[in-house]
Amino acid sequence: MSAYIVRRSIYALLTLLGVTIVAFGLLNLQPGDPAALLLGPFATDQGIQALRKELRLDEPLLTRYIAFVGNLFRGNLQSISFKQPAFSLLFERFPATVELTVAALLIAAIVSMSTGIISAVKRDTAFDYSASALSLFGISMPDFWLGTMLILVFAVFLRWFPAFGHGPVSFSQAVILLVTKGDFQNFVKFFHHLSLPALTLSAHVIGVVTRVIRTSMLEEVNKEYVMVLRSKGLAERTVVIKHMFRNSLIPVVTIFSMEFVKLLGGAVIVETVFGWPGVGLLMVNAINARDYPLVQAGIVFFSLFFVVVNLLVDLLYTFLDPRIRY
Repeated sequence: MSAYIVRRSIYALLTLLGVTIVAFGLLNLQPGDPAALLLGPFATDQGIQALRKELRLDEPLLTRYIAFVGNLFRGNLQSISFKQPAFSLLFERFPATVELTVAALLIAAIVSMSTGIISAVKRDTAFDYSASALSLFGISMPDFWLGTMLILVFAVFLRWFPAFGHGPVSFSQAVILLVTKGDFQNFVKFFHHLSLPALTLSAHVIGVVTRVIRTSMLEEVNKEYVMVLRSKGLAERTVVIKHMFRNSLIPVVTIFSMEFVKLLGGAVIVETVFGWPGVGLLMVNAINARDYPLVQAGIVFFSLFFVVVNLLVDLLYTFLDPRIRY
């Protein structure tokens, strides 16, 4: 196991090295002068030269790349539009993105697991056909369309939920206020604002995971150990949940880990539609402002998170299935 961890860590470092090359290329491989693009059409020659010197664009390419990697490791990348360290901005907005992503995954886990298991147990019934149709709907509908429709129905017409914003406090602040002061109102307000964006973000995951669970469960139905367990008189619920579902968890865990990282990066659209102040909305604003250091920091930040999650999921496999050994 230790040799496997070392080997995977080396692969992870090589992957991150490739990511730094791609992120560095964003600023240096685009057509035109990056300094002129950043300053706009009314920039003076003196302003362009000053910015080129500030961004070190007048130095050799290899020297600039080494300096870029050094700034990444030291956390010295400076946002041009915010005039702050890029990573501090990312860490400041990251909790809001995590709140949205975790809420979407919880909704997806509850809905998809229950729906997938029932669909497999009640194969070719009305419930199975309805679940398959809803799964296809969730996979097919783009987030920006679904989010807009939910805003129109539940925020504009019915007025049940707010259309935009994060609410007055974050989740951690709401919990602290609830525990220390018994303030339940801010706790409810937080989830009131969270509901529509989390539901929008979870729709695709619900569709994908429901189909994966159904397929995995159907593969387990006709295996010999299931027939043996039933012949021993075990309750059907025990056979399905404790044995069949557990043995079908490997692809489910893989899908959830991949979807978690994809949701963190893919929350850009949902955060933009709902005005959710997370990293996704920050990246959109950075791209519009041509804040390339902030965009580069965001790419490296999400890539590092993706690599770490993949490594942890691979290690988790051994606990879910004892037959797996590295």
